[in-house]
Amino acid sequence: MCPRDLAKIGYLYLKGGHWYGEQILSKEWVEASTKRQIQMTWNGFVADPYGYGWFVQPFGFHSLGYQGQYLFVLPAIETVVVFTAELALHELELPIKWVRRYIIPAVATTQFLPDDSAGMMTLRDEIQQFNATPFW
Repeated sequence: MCPRDLAKIGYLYLKGGHWYGEQILSKEWVEASTKRQIQMTWNGFVADPYGYGWFVQPFGFHSLGYQGQYLFVLPAIETVVVFTAELALHELELPIKWVRRYIIPAVATTQFLPDDSAGMMTLRDEIQQFNATPFW
């Protein structure tokens, strides 16, 4: 699965199962699956709480695939984050740390960047090009 397709799943969950005018998953399922259902252990250590296919975090929820394929959904800041990686077992916590340490503070900040007209034009062009590419 490519990162863009993984992000679509995150977006579906971010929007409570709603996808472009249609309720694809029931809101009740999304809510239940992203809340703690069990407490997992791993090699004798207590792991993060687990819903139905999602690890539940204070900042939202995430799924983890083979060798570090991560999908984070951060409802409080309306953000979906995807990592594709080839991580060793001892590195699997890195994306969680990066989300906590860098991504959440960067998105949630109340400080504004200085005006950058050239940068804004570049961003608008990139967004326009992205929107011209079919999302599904």
